[in-house]
Amino acid sequence: ILIFLFGFFLTRFNVKFFSYIQINTKESELGKVISFIFTMAIILAPIGSLLFGLFSSNYLNYAFLIISIGIILSSIIPNMKVQ
Repeated sequence: ILIFLFGFFLTRFNVKFFSYIQINTKESELGKVISFIFTMAIILAPIGSLLFGLFSSNYLNYAFLIISIGIILSSIIPNMKVQ
């Protein structure tokens, strides 16, 4: 059940994030922005895996809890316009 909830809120966050990007980006630059986001995600994924691997052995019980709370909060918080 917890893994399902984690996946559910992660998917919800991703949908809200990319909807925000698509709504607030000029149509002519949308491809560049999404390409940049995916490129940064691919570049940062190994660094995140390394850090998570190093710290999870000491803080495994708290790591999943903190990450899950962050994803849940960021998917529950309503869309706010940045002024």
